[in-house]
Amino acid sequence: GWEIVRMIIALARYKGALVVAEGVEEPAQAERLRELECDRAQGFLYGRPLEAPAAEELLRRQSAAPGGEGAAN
Repeated sequence: GWEIVRMIIALARYKGALVVAEGVEEPAQAERLRELECDRAQGFLYGRPLEAPAAEELLRRQSAAPGGEGAAN
């Protein structure tokens, strides 16, 4: 459960690593990860998988946006 997630995040902090949660599907999961200070998250909550051409277009649009690095987190 969440205790394991908390321990993994703590270990990553100790080692100086960035923490990326995968498989986030529900807003409650994202909120709990924020509370645990997880650095990044990905999953169906944020977007469905894309075919390569669509992913390339998305990256092109994001890099052309103000700030040039696309969406954070």
